[in-house]
Amino acid sequence: MSRRSVLAILTLLLTAGGILWTQTTRPLSPTTIPSAPPTCEPKITWSGQAILPPGTNPDQRLIATLFPGTSSTTSVAFRSTCPLANVGVEITPSLNGLVVISPNSFASIVPNQDYHLSLTFTAPPEFVRRAFGGTIHIRNNGIPSKTYSLPLEIALRADWSVFIPSSEKYSINYPATDVSVFELQPGTVLFRPQEGDSLLEVPYIFISMKPNPAGKNIFDFYKDPDQPDLLAQSGGNYTTGTVNGALYYIFNPTMSEAGMMVVVVPRPGYFLELDVSGASSETPSGVFGAMLSSLMVE
Repeated sequence: MSRRSVLAILTLLLTAGGILWTQTTRPLSPTTIPSAPPTCEPKITWSGQAILPPGTNPDQRLIATLFPGTSSTTSVAFRSTCPLANVGVEITPSLNGLVVISPNSFASIVPNQDYHLSLTFTAPPEFVRRAFGGTIHIRNNGIPSKTYSLPLEIALRADWSVFIPSSEKYSINYPATDVSVFELQPGTVLFRPQEGDSLLEVPYIFISMKPNPAGKNIFDFYKDPDQPDLLAQSGGNYTTGTVNGALYYIFNPTMSEAGMMVVVVPRPGYFLELDVSGASSETPSGVFGAMLSSLMVE
């Protein structure tokens, strides 16, 4: 092979190798790595009859007045901006014994959908004006646990009004936010539920003072022709109790409308009679039971 041929072959090999090296060492074009989807940060909003609207109170607050010794129920709803799982509904310890929530857990939450809760408030029996506060919050029950914003602030207060008739023979407390009062004549008064929505179940209560100038005992007095024979109408049955040192009798007339209860408090010179229509039991309970526990007679 001639020297010229050898040089030609070497030149060809060098040229091919340079092309191959250029192709294998050329920098790669940058690769676009897809970014992770943004994390959804849940926000909880609340709604309900007893909740102040957000424009009035951006922090979402439920305000309720409690009548001592009674329970009342309201409903609220919450919704989340994000899907949630294994969700718990909790109250702060300051509301223990005052608020019960049902239900208190959800397996899953769909975004922007209302989930309803029933809240039962129970006021301490003592007639002491006081305030209670705390929050209800939505949290993840898993590990690690997490509380979602915003909580629902709860502001409760025990309060009442006192009715004293013009005769000033007695006084009795009543829930002013739920009851209307009408004094029909001295010593005779009607308590009735206020119109509109109320958290309490309020019966009709009619209180009257019946003169007893002859000083008859309760059974002889109610046998008079112008008085109902409460003992006979109650099948000969009655129960007794005391309130603030005063003895009272309870009759449940079977001849009257269902839920009728008559409580009679004998006093010197008169009988104080409390007629209850729509009573929930045969013994004083609920709103009437709480009112009766506050009765003071001279």
